[in-house]
Amino acid sequence: DKSLKNIKKFNFSHSSLNDAVLNEDKSRLIAGFESGEVELFDLKNWKMLKNYDKMHKDNIYQVDFKNNVILSCGTDRRIGVVKNEEQNFLQKDFLIYTCALSPSGEFAVYSDNEAGVSEVFSTSDFKPVKTFNNENLMSEFIIFLNNKDFIVSGFGDSIMFRSIDE
Repeated sequence: DKSLKNIKKFNFSHSSLNDAVLNEDKSRLIAGFESGEVELFDLKNWKMLKNYDKMHKDNIYQVDFKNNVILSCGTDRRIGVVKNEEQNFLQKDFLIYTCALSPSGEFAVYSDNEAGVSEVFSTSDFKPVKTFNNENLMSEFIIFLNNKDFIVSGFGDSIMFRSIDE
């Protein structure tokens, strides 16, 4: 359609953009880049607010942003968390392709496809809450339904519904 026009443009990074997600009221955007940087952008004022560059060394696969908590995961085998403006990360043994936050930002979940598990942890102290067997599913997406229940899907013939209360 030739009637489409460019409304606004912003050059974030010299690196490729791999994932982006909006906050709940759609006023801010989190973007994850091939460089390992995670950037916070203000959509209303059209400006960069923060560059988080201490969590990752390499390509970011997914980001999430809930209740002012930022989550990221990538090829450097790290799961990054920004909470109360502090950047932290969990170091794992294999590439982390998918991760998600609960709506409150209290819990995060990631999938380790090499180990065949999804693990829920607390974003406050990084302690594991629960580990689930992925039953031969190569997970690609995780979506929280509420603060306790989530869906895992990916390369396979099933979608798994999980609960922290299981």
